[in-house]
Amino acid sequence: FTNAHPDYFYSAGLDNRLVIAKAVAPKVVKPAKKKDYRTVSKMKVNSWTKSRGKKNVFSVNENMSFEVDEKLEAGDLVVKDWKASTDYILKMCTNEDGSILAFVSKDHMVNLYNGNTNIIKFQEKNASPTWASCLCISQDGQYIATGSSDNYVCIYRAENGTCLRVIRVHMQGLNSITFLQDNTMLLLGCASGAGVFVDLE
Repeated sequence: FTNAHPDYFYSAGLDNRLVIAKAVAPKVVKPAKKKDYRTVSKMKVNSWTKSRGKKNVFSVNENMSFEVDEKLEAGDLVVKDWKASTDYILKMCTNEDGSILAFVSKDHMVNLYNGNTNIIKFQEKNASPTWASCLCISQDGQYIATGSSDNYVCIYRAENGTCLRVIRVHMQGLNSITFLQDNTMLLLGCASGAGVFVDLE
C-alpha cells in the first residue's frame, strides 16, 4: 500500500483489486518512550495483540497504546474498491503530493489513476517478458519510469503512455527507482544494495 496522499491511502494486492480509503490516524493514549517511538502507520497489524480492557484501545508494547474511534472503526472508510487489473498488481506508487497513483500488473500493463477514475492504461515496452519490479512518477507527474529484475528501465510520458526511452543497466536486478533533479536523473537500486545514477539529459 502507499499513503503519500494526506487524506487517503491506496491498497492493492494479488486479487487484482485496488482500494482507496480515508486515512484516519488513531489517538495515542500512552506516548512511547523516545527509543521506542514509531508512527502508527509503520506498525504491523499483527502486532496489535494486547487489549487494554476496551474494544477500541490497543497496546503495541508496554510503552505505547493507541485508541481507535469506535464510530470511525464501524463506519465505512472505503472510498472506492474495484477490480483495477486483469492480473496481479505487483507494484504501486504516487507522485509527490499523492494526487496521482500508478501501478504495474502481471499482465504487463501500466495504469494511472487520479484517485477515482482511470487516467490512462498502456502496455509496458520492456524488451523482455520480465515484469516490472519497481516504478516511480516524476515530481511534476509528467513522467513514469519502470524497472525490471532483468535491469531494463523504461521511461514514459504520463499523459499518453508514449515510451520515450528504454535503457539497460548492469545491475543485479532492479528493485527501486526514483526521479531526481527535475527529472534529469534517475537513481536505481538493486537487491544487493548497490545504487546507480542515470543521467537522462
